[in-house]
Amino acid sequence: MRSGILLTLTSASLVGSLVAASGAAVTQDYPSATVKIVVPFVAGGGVDVVARLVTPRLAEELGQSVIIENRGGAGGMLGAAAVAAAPPDGYTLLFGTGSTHGTNSSVYSRLGYDPVKDFVPVVLVSSSPLLLVVPPSLAAESTRELIALARRAPGELGFASYGTGSINHLGAELFNSMANIAANHIPYRGSAPALADLIGGRIDYMLDGISTSLGYIESGRIRVLGVAGPRRTPGFAHHCGKRAAGI
Repeated sequence: MRSGILLTLTSASLVGSLVAASGAAVTQDYPSATVKIVVPFVAGGGVDVVARLVTPRLAEELGQSVIIENRGGAGGMLGAAAVAAAPPDGYTLLFGTGSTHGTNSSVYSRLGYDPVKDFVPVVLVSSSPLLLVVPPSLAAESTRELIALARRAPGELGFASYGTGSINHLGAELFNSMANIAANHIPYRGSAPALADLIGGRIDYMLDGISTSLGYIESGRIRVLGVAGPRRTPGFAHHCGKRAAGI
């Protein structure tokens, strides 16, 4: 299972930018004001990290200021809804994900936006597999041992997510179902607060992106048990060792 980040904007905005040849003044002058990128999760998470890497170069290319606004909550739904309601002038963009434009429509009865009609994709910014990570204090050195631990204490382990319906929530539920284990879901507003509780041992496991987990893995503050994909990620296998495998 892979997490991806897609830069999108309201549908009418991209249409306007594509008709520059028609001589529309608004397109010729664009951008003449600050461009805002909404990250639909709290600061410090994987989407936020990628956005802050991309934004300076985007500002350089556009010759205009580009700012980031974090609007976390409901698996990215709140931020996406805010962008969908923004004026379609090309000055408010969204870092969408598999949650905002994929799974949320199947989880929430009312989104407040249409992921297809209200947005037009600009570019796929990044894509990476999710990692199964645990705190060092957990008595499980492998995915197999985590499953065995959960089966010995059904309903006692807790796993974190970026919010109900988020890609890592559904990925973890799929893992639980395939492993035939029962665990408690604890939703957070993003990766950063979830990782804080994982490091503190208040959460037993979670699926998280490489960009936010790698530093903690390298420092030994969390352990990785597996990669949610058919094969190990190039350049990352040495962090997994012999104990981790594809989930």
